[in-house]
Amino acid sequence: MKAILIRKDEILAEALGSLTGVAIKRQMLLDEAAEKQRLERELNIARDIQQKLLPRKSPAPRPGRAGWNQPADQTGGDCYDFHDLGDQQLAIMIADATGHGIGPP
Repeated sequence: MKAILIRKDEILAEALGSLTGVAIKRQMLLDEAAEKQRLERELNIARDIQQKLLPRKSPAPRPGRAGWNQPADQTGGDCYDFHDLGDQQLAIMIADATGHGIGPP
């Protein structure tokens, strides 16, 4: 009789262990999905910021003057802009920001 009770306890312990393992794995997957969504939101914010830094239009066309930007990844740290200084002078700003995320760590 005692052996039967011990075996039932073992079966119950195995079942509870399996259920616990499934619950832990499920939570790990949920945490991973939440982190992926957070990173995707940050990338979207970064992409929007970068797009707003680029000029809406180039200055009057002249030979040899053009602007174009295509990030290698979903976002990039490059931007440029044109500033009319008057007297037919034009300032061109070119910038690169790397190693920065969205917001503080």
